[in-house]
Amino acid sequence: MTVSIRYGILGPIESSSWFVKAVASNPNSEIVALACEKTKEKQNLINVPVFESYSELCQSPDVDAIFVPTSNTNHYEGAKLALENKKHVLIDSPFTKHKVGANELFLLAERQSCFLMEAQQTVFLSAYDRIKKMIANEEIGTICYVESRTHLPYDAAWTRSLERGGGALNLGGAYPLTLIPFLLETEPTDWSGLGVNKVGEADTRCTLNFRCGNVLVNNVISLDFDLDDKLTIVGTNGKIVIQNYLDPDAVIVMTPNGTKRLTNQNELDAGINVLNHVSDCISSQKTSSPVLTKKITVKTVEIISSLYSQWYGDPLN
Repeated sequence: MTVSIRYGILGPIESSSWFVKAVASNPNSEIVALACEKTKEKQNLINVPVFESYSELCQSPDVDAIFVPTSNTNHYEGAKLALENKKHVLIDSPFTKHKVGANELFLLAERQSCFLMEAQQTVFLSAYDRIKKMIANEEIGTICYVESRTHLPYDAAWTRSLERGGGALNLGGAYPLTLIPFLLETEPTDWSGLGVNKVGEADTRCTLNFRCGNVLVNNVISLDFDLDDKLTIVGTNGKIVIQNYLDPDAVIVMTPNGTKRLTNQNELDAGINVLNHVSDCISSQKTSSPVLTKKITVKTVEIISSLYSQWYGDPLN
């Protein structure tokens, strides 16, 4: 049975717009409180109590789960505080800065019997369930190559700062690193990449390459020049093309028998799907997601942090 979840927001409302919108459309979720130094002027937007500290919010008996949209550099600390107070946790992407911290949070969640997941929305779109079945059924043959192009039009100053969790790889790397292994059901290995940045700033564009078994995967992520967001999956007997792949409205399937366009009818908002999944997992007393698994999340953090270490030393400490 799906349970109703009372959420507290551990951070600024302006960084939680997708979450607030999803909760408003989800009968199994409600926002009951928030805590942020700058939220007094934002309080009336959702009309809930505002706590003066993160600790007070996490200790509240009226809160079941915490959503963590704080600065990317504070995700670990915020999630740890919530879990220590036996709150379920949903962390906005990216998850944490380092593999060690990611593993610690999952172990703490298990010890506290709390649910923990990164709020990576793309894998919860029904279009990708359909594509995953097509791949499993070899409708385009054996998959041999995948390519993604991602443009994130962020222009805020913090997105250029590694210290504040910015950078193209930080902000966009989790999309292909979670979605493609989910579709192929194979862990990424043998990763490499290149980043471009101005002196003293984070990368504004990067490449990210890895393997999933025998499938070669190539990704380009940009903050500072336009790209057509697209995911292409190439098989030995055709290919699947998804335009605007982070929020697709159609899937193009090309085979020797012709081309067909599959539209996404009655597609729920990805954020609503995320919250439904969280509620189902909590009601089933799970501590991690069977879809966006602990293994996928930790591997994603490992790959991103290792590439930054190669490029800049260890800027994420």
